[in-house]
Amino acid sequence: LGTYCGWNVRDRGHGEGYMHEFTGSYIPFPENEDVRRAIQDPRPSVRGRYIDIESYLNEIRGAAKNLVQEGLMLEDDIERLTAEVSNWRWLLRESGI
Repeated sequence: LGTYCGWNVRDRGHGEGYMHEFTGSYIPFPENEDVRRAIQDPRPSVRGRYIDIESYLNEIRGAAKNLVQEGLMLEDDIERLTAEVSNWRWLLRESGI
């Protein structure tokens, strides 16, 4: 539920512009449209991407099936993965996305 980058750039005043570590960055999507507008994030919010919990889980299943077809994931892991992501805090907080 965010953007993953293969790099990790330093902040201003701390070697700005130079690479820092090689673990990459994770920038979470804004949770809703109010937050997205407040922080001026051009990316769609989580709630703007998914109509409800089931649509989110269907996207996960579809992506996992593609990984299985490409030989990058075991088919047995699809349901385990789906069960794991269905327990994320933002899904439990409200009945819908």
